[in-house]
Amino acid sequence: MTDRTFRRLYFFVLLGMALTLALFIGLSAFGATTTLAQGQTIGSGIANATPGDTLLVPAGLYREPLNLNKGITVQAQGVVTLSPVTAGTGTGLMVTASNAKVIGIAFVDWGTLGWHYGLGLANVTIKDCRFFRSGSMGIDGTGWLVEGNDFDRPLRGADNTVSLFGVGHTFRRNYFHGWVFPDDAQGFIHMDHIQFWNNNGEILKDILVEENIFTDYTQGMILANETATADPAKVPQNITVRNNVFWGTDMVPGPNNLNRPSWGVFLGKGPMSNIRVTNNVFRFNANHIGTRGPWTNFVQGNIITEGGANYTVEDGGTVNRGTGNVNWGWSWQMVVPTAPDLDINPQYANVNSLLGADGVPWTADDGWRPTAPMALGYGPQTAVLPGPGPAP
Repeated sequence: MTDRTFRRLYFFVLLGMALTLALFIGLSAFGATTTLAQGQTIGSGIANATPGDTLLVPAGLYREPLNLNKGITVQAQGVVTLSPVTAGTGTGLMVTASNAKVIGIAFVDWGTLGWHYGLGLANVTIKDCRFFRSGSMGIDGTGWLVEGNDFDRPLRGADNTVSLFGVGHTFRRNYFHGWVFPDDAQGFIHMDHIQFWNNNGEILKDILVEENIFTDYTQGMILANETATADPAKVPQNITVRNNVFWGTDMVPGPNNLNRPSWGVFLGKGPMSNIRVTNNVFRFNANHIGTRGPWTNFVQGNIITEGGANYTVEDGGTVNRGTGNVNWGWSWQMVVPTAPDLDINPQYANVNSLLGADGVPWTADDGWRPTAPMALGYGPQTAVLPGPGPAP
């Protein structure tokens, strides 16, 4: 073997070793994928995983909570249901690690869905899950993605479906529904689907809420600067609510309630900065977008129908709209008392059928979908929903 041949051979051996090492490191970065064995608990599968791994959970009923203390993905294969032995007890979902993902799992009959306030979690994903007859969920930290979930029939006494705090979260294409409105000896339950309430210095910044469907609520969303702080570091700010449907439903009339939801979106009490409510559908709310306290905002392109006559109601106090901060744009403000009036913009495919025959949100037969040309965005046009609204 000549010296030149040896050097070439040595070069290719080193190159091969380098490529093998790079491939190994690359695959390790993606993590391993493991399927839970028959009879194995989800908890034991998590215990055996390392950050970056994916744990696939076979279809079935699991009598255990999901305590996710590692940055791994736990994903259902088929219909996976987690439920306690005694309905209405326990914490069904508790995430205590950043970069964790929960995909496609049904949580049924849990007392709560985990209070994540103050844990400092980042980049948590909750996707394509179902939360049924369970308590509320608390979200905090940074960069959560909550997408494609079904929040159905929150547990009585929960008062809100999701308590929201933190920075940089996205809520997209979730379906909040199923809550009933008893008005009995225990009093009327007050249910807000997404609630921020800062009575202890909590913060809410850089939030996107888009393409969700809210129904069966007292208030679809409430963002309350309850302490009325004007501290720029603590004022709720940079919150966009766009292309959602706030579809009010009848309550049972009684001494403790009205016969329709109070608010679609309520922005409350203290100062807020850069709150944008654009291109949403509000139907059958006593008041559609409410304000209470100084705030700067952009409100435009919303479709208002079949509810109270007020587009924005000032619930006590003095609202300082500032100079040029509010752009009412081409927002409709309508009361539609009878079916024939539906021929006036906006016209819906079927006002009495929110999701259409298939019962699935965001499909072509959705009854809420506007079909007539209307003022949506900067001027009259044929509505195209869902999708991001025009930038101001």
